This record gives sequence, C-alpha cells and structure tokens, in this order.
Amino acid sequence: MIRSCLLQFKDGELPPCHKEEPECPSFSLDVPDTKADSDVVSSPVTDNLESNCASISDKDIGQNKSPYISTQSSEEEIKFFTCSLPRQPCFFFIERKDWQELRQHQEGRLFQGLQWTNVIAKGIKSIHPYCSFAFKRHRVKTLGSQTQGPIFTCKGYCRFEDCPVEVHAEVADESSLKAAVVFSGGDVCHNSKELQRRPVRAAARQATAELLETKLPQSLYSESMQKITPMVIDSGCRDDAPTKNVLKNISWSERKKNRLHSDELPSLKELIDQQRGTTMMSCRR
Repeated sequence: MIRSCLLQFKDGELPPCHKEEPECPSFSLDVPDTKADSDVVSSPVTDNLESNCASISDKDIGQNKSPYISTQSSEEEIKFFTCSLPRQPCFFFIERKDWQELRQHQEGRLFQGLQWTNVIAKGIKSIHPYCSFAFKRHRVKTLGSQTQGPIFTCKGYCRFEDCPVEVHAEVADESSLKAAVVFSGGDVCHNSKELQRRPVRAAARQATAELLETKLPQSLYSESMQKITPMVIDSGCRDDAPTKNVLKNISWSERKKNRLHSDELPSLKELIDQQRGTTMMSCRR
C-alpha cells in the first residue's frame, strides 16, 4: 500500500488520506444489583467516564463510602436484660396481720378484692425483684377444713412480653405462714426499651394517697426512683415507682373524696362557710 502511494505521489497525484483510528477498548462497569431503582444514585455523564470510575478509591470503599445510597433505614440493635432465676428452694413469710386481714375478706375458697396480690407480690419481690408479676388464679382453704393440701396456692407470670418466667407460691400451713416459691419457664429476658409496673391497688393505693397529702406527685416519683437499685432499674421493673400520671390520679381521687360537695365551687363555698362559722365561734368565746 505504501509502495502504491509513493508511485502515485511520483506521478504528481496526491492520494486521499485514510486514517484508521484504533479501536477504542471496550470496558464495562459492573453495577451491583439493588432492591429498587430508587436505591441507585446515578452521576452525570461526562466525556471521560473512566475518570468518574477512577475517583472511587480503595480507601473510600473501605470506609463504606459507596456510590449507592440505600433508602432503607437499618433497624436499631435491640438489647435485652437477662439474668438467672433464684436457686431453689425459695420462700418468704407472710406477716400474721396481713394474713388475718385477708381471712376477713374470704368468701368460699377465694379472697375477695386484690389485696392478696399485693401481699404475695411483696414476698416474691423480696426473692426476685427483677420481674413484674401478674397473677392468674389462687385458691385458699376454708376455715376449719379437714382436707389435705396447702392452705393457699397461686400462680403468676411476668408481665414483660418476651419473658418466659412463671411463678407458683404455696403456703403449706397456717402456723408458720411460710410461702414456698417455685420459678419456672427459663431465664429472665426483658427488652431494654420496655417498662412494666404492677397496678396500685387496694391498701397500696390508700398508702400512696396518704403520702400524697404532704408531697407532690413529682417529688414522690423522684424519691421512689432513687430507692430502686441500679440492677432493678436496668431490668425495666418499676413496681415500686408508679408513674407521675398515676400518682396525680390517686391524689385527685383522694381530694375528691374529701370534698363537701360533688362540684368544686359549691364545695369550696361550703368550706369557706365552715371556716367563717368556726372563726365566729372562737370570737364569741
């Protein structure tokens, strides 16, 4: 071909110049599969695509600076409080005065009201303070019964959603009032974001109302939280620290009972009248 061009050049003819461009090397960018088209962030097309690819260094990849941004938010790590159950045998003693009060509210083979749950929960908490227990059922032997078996039994379970712990309490005789406690179900397992409390009922509610006569709900709540040990705080059990809203409701209910009238304004008027009458009596004397 060169020879023919030279011959034509010698003859005075300039051959047309055909310049063969070298083939552009082909390359492909492997884009990882994504869950949705919206997960891929595309960059503007430039004249030098290879320079865009070269801008992603190995260091950036090591630091998770990927050109692909996921729109799916990663789930936060869920933490759990776990601990072993107390070793057997476990027991506590019911106070004699508490038992006598329960007997006064017994009908058939059941205690009426919910005070018995406060008594049993208090005893169980002295052994295992990390679970907040609710009770399914109970049975109590009638007075003068000659049948064999314990005088009192009850079953309960932990209120925490993921906790498998169950409890069985049994009082064998009335002379000692020793309550044997058996835990079952497995180790304690409480979600760190979950809090549980027993309802404030019966005598416990009345005792709380008496404290609120001289303290504000916020103050009583702070004092109750300070008395809880750090490990019980971590467990999420707040049986000994009712919420501020619960304390406000108890305080409001107690004040409402002491009103002279169901409506607030007439009650206030009657109270003022009573105070005026008392003042006048003292002045006459």
